[in-house]
Amino acid sequence: MHPHTTVRTNKRFFYYCCKAKYKKGVDYCMASRTHHAEKLEALVWSEVCAYLQKSERLRADLDHKIEMEKSGARG
Repeated sequence: MHPHTTVRTNKRFFYYCCKAKYKKGVDYCMASRTHHAEKLEALVWSEVCAYLQKSERLRADLDHKIEMEKSGARG
């Protein structure tokens, strides 16, 4: 998703949209419409907060990442 801004009647509106639909065609991406930035950012932030509040999962994911880096794995 890429940021996109429009101006109407001297007011700015902020959106996110998928640029792949312009580069590869409408059928390439399921997210072919724009999304209001304020709503999307609130949704993402709530997911991030929920993830960070699960300390066991966060610790397990961090330990897994450390082990991957020690072994030279990528991904």
